[in-house]
Amino acid sequence: MRAELRCITDAGVFTLFDPGAVLHLINTPYDRWFDRLDDEARAGKLIAYSYGGDGDMLFRVFVDEPVPAELEARGTGRVEGVLEVPTGRLFAAGMEYLQHDGRVDVAAAQFQPKHGEGMTLPAGRYAVTAFDLDSEGVDDARAAAAEAASAGGARANRRFGAVAGCLGLVTLIGGGVALALIAADSSGEAWAFFKPWILGVAAAWAVLITARRRWPGTRAASAAADQVEEALAGAAVHLRRLGEGEAPPVARGCVFGDGYAPAPAKTSA
Repeated sequence: MRAELRCITDAGVFTLFDPGAVLHLINTPYDRWFDRLDDEARAGKLIAYSYGGDGDMLFRVFVDEPVPAELEARGTGRVEGVLEVPTGRLFAAGMEYLQHDGRVDVAAAQFQPKHGEGMTLPAGRYAVTAFDLDSEGVDDARAAAAEAASAGGARANRRFGAVAGCLGLVTLIGGGVALALIAADSSGEAWAFFKPWILGVAAAWAVLITARRRWPGTRAASAAADQVEEALAGAAVHLRRLGEGEAPPVARGCVFGDGYAPAPAKTSA
């Protein structure tokens, strides 16, 4: 059994969990437990992952079947552990969505996180092997896919990107100066002075965006590049259901990803 579970976060941490294992978090306000999420993960209640930023995430989950060799070959930062799946429902979600919005406690079977996807699997305890998928070569693969889809569109996208970078720099610097002077000027003269510039920059952005969308091949090249990145990105999670009374190879839970620093080594006194 396998699944691709997507989710997003604005809190820097992604999670994989069964609601039945973390119901005490779901029914508790986020600000009371967010700073001990890693402890819950290390106790096997959930899997915590971070690449050191906000955005979207793709977990490639394999249950009681091998991870394909091509993904194994790209694995980095491998960790092992255990995960409790008491109700047989596994969700991916940003850590801030590991809660419900109601005032009345929710049952595990009723909970589904926002902005995340889930799967069903046999309930039980699982031995976990998880790892990042090495992103080396993704940029080259994106470029090759874009060229194959539309060489002209790929070239146009690069040129539009360069122009957008320059325009963005002008917008950032000029906008900062304009806002500072406008805020400090109560007479309105600064606004009158900068208004044509502000409208001109806005018009330039509108023209640039419209031109890029309508330029032949740019959409096809972008779509092909995005498909390649999605196919290569993410993290792989292998789950092996433990038999009754079977001890997991590693008793702790899983915390992994470039956003997590390795725990300091213990030294004897």
